[in-house]
Amino acid sequence: MQGVLQILNCRVLPTTSAIIQAARLIYEEVGNVLVLNVGSVSTDVYSVTLDTDNQKLNLKLEPVVQLTVEEDLGVFKNALALVKCIGENRIKEHHGQEWERLLKTRPETPEEIALSAELTAAAVTIALQRHIARFCKYNGTGKKVTSAKGWDLTQIRWIVGTGVALTQQPNGLEIMRESIKGMLDALFSKESIAMLLDKECIMESLGVLTTTFRQGAWQLLRESFGVEN
Repeated sequence: MQGVLQILNCRVLPTTSAIIQAARLIYEEVGNVLVLNVGSVSTDVYSVTLDTDNQKLNLKLEPVVQLTVEEDLGVFKNALALVKCIGENRIKEHHGQEWERLLKTRPETPEEIALSAELTAAAVTIALQRHIARFCKYNGTGKKVTSAKGWDLTQIRWIVGTGVALTQQPNGLEIMRESIKGMLDALFSKESIAMLLDKECIMESLGVLTTTFRQGAWQLLRESFGVEN
């Protein structure tokens, strides 16, 4: 590793740290943000929100970063674990007894794409539910969500999808929207929220540039999200 660093002669960040940096940049520009990184091995959820406990105490507002890594929700290499979460009988019903032969890191046929899309959608839904369950609590009716420790997820402005499993889908943005739709009323404000896809899958790459080339990184992120200046 030391040899690699000497050759590169620059800062190197692990995937989670790089995406956190990119998520912080989004937070600084638009406000509270939630990022879903749907990958081959795991699905990671990042939320960057204001520390509302500080607000109550009239202290300086600081962003709080929360990360959950779901290693049983990988779409390709860990697909068997994800299928167990979904239910193998359901997968067999939709894709046949030999569904495993359709598992490809780069799905191409309609059948391969259909299986990948179903696994990706399930990974988004389950990972987000787990992330929220760890940091929030419900009231007695089960409809409203309040912050457990001052992290207000109800004020999320952007939900951004990234990761190879999601971004390579022909309809990745629609998959993400449909997977989250059922949670909008209870968890997020539909009026102010925007759902965006990192179409070029560059959040991880740009994270390391946020401190030295901030404006350039933000410009490239907006272009990948399809957001106009």
